[in-house]
Amino acid sequence: MENTVNFLELSANAMRADASIEDKNKLFKHFFELEEWIFILPKAQQLPDSNFFISEVDNKLWIFIFTDSDKALTFGKANPERLINDEGGINYLSIKTKEALRILNSLEKSNVYGLQINYGLPGWFVPISSLENIIKFLNIEIK
Repeated sequence: MENTVNFLELSANAMRADASIEDKNKLFKHFFELEEWIFILPKAQQLPDSNFFISEVDNKLWIFIFTDSDKALTFGKANPERLINDEGGINYLSIKTKEALRILNSLEKSNVYGLQINYGLPGWFVPISSLENIIKFLNIEIK
């Protein structure tokens, strides 16, 4: 899945010490306007009985989501023992944003704290509990 938005540039701008609220709003607006999000799976997982890649960061559980499959593969290659499959690729699911939000809300009830988006590329993060407020604040209609 390709997109024309440069999320690496947007996230670098939004995470600067002097970033404005407009920088952060632009990043989240483009993220929520994506048709679908990429959920990476651990290498041992196969469809249809798969679980999303969730890992602990700073003593909290986070789900790792990517804005396109190339970024997910880059992350996978940086973590081959956990994510690269026998064919040298990654296992992932593309999920429509509206359905992804429903899934994330159910994961919050399972003690998943938040989303790590494009982790380390540079990426950004957000607690699941903040998603609805961000969507309302930015007045975004999720498709």
